[in-house]
Amino acid sequence: KGRISLVQCRRWKVNQVGVGPVRELYDALDKHDAYNGICISAGAFSEAARRFAAGKPIALVQGAELAQLIGKTGVKNMRRQGI
Repeated sequence: KGRISLVQCRRWKVNQVGVGPVRELYDALDKHDAYNGICISAGAFSEAARRFAAGKPIALVQGAELAQLIGKTGVKNMRRQGI
């Protein structure tokens, strides 16, 4: 049996992503018997959200880290396409 990962994306650039969406993702992990979750935001996560995720199978990906991941993926895709 494979592992299930859930991904949640938030498009909040100005305000921080609070604990609510991270808590929702955690509840969804239990509901769907998922192995882990990844919460992605173009902005930042609040301190409360980071504290809630600490020690749980949830990765928070934000701002600069997200840009780096997109950059790496973009370069790989361009190489595959011969660009």
